[in-house]
Amino acid sequence: MNDSKSRALLTTALHPSSSPNERLMALAAFNRMMEKAGLHASDIAIVDVSGNGPRGDEGMAQAREAARREAEIAALARRVKAQEKALREAGREAVALRKAITALEATLARREDARDEDACQIAALEADLAARDRRIAALEVEGGR
Repeated sequence: MNDSKSRALLTTALHPSSSPNERLMALAAFNRMMEKAGLHASDIAIVDVSGNGPRGDEGMAQAREAARREAEIAALARRVKAQEKALREAGREAVALRKAITALEATLARREDARDEDACQIAALEADLAARDRRIAALEVEGGR
């Protein structure tokens, strides 16, 4: 995993000036990096390895802050995963709805074709009846002469 890139993503995710959207996008990118590396959020810890860290109460306060940030990262990571899952599910539902719409459109097209065919048959029968009526009328005129 690229340490400088992951550090930059975590800095964006945790920095107070980052917008909620920037935080979510940074965490999503960080999660993808971790998944590619085969890691889980519980596999990492944010620590100060500079050796210049504070001691005593100040160190405890920073440890609590680091723990709070880790909890925030984990919560945001769960939120991102849930949103990604919801998006995948919505995508599957959209595909299913598109298939249903396509099937309904095909059914409507078949029904319209059948209706048009029925209309043609009705018109042909009406023309045949009109021709028979004319023929009967002609025969009646001939028979009356």
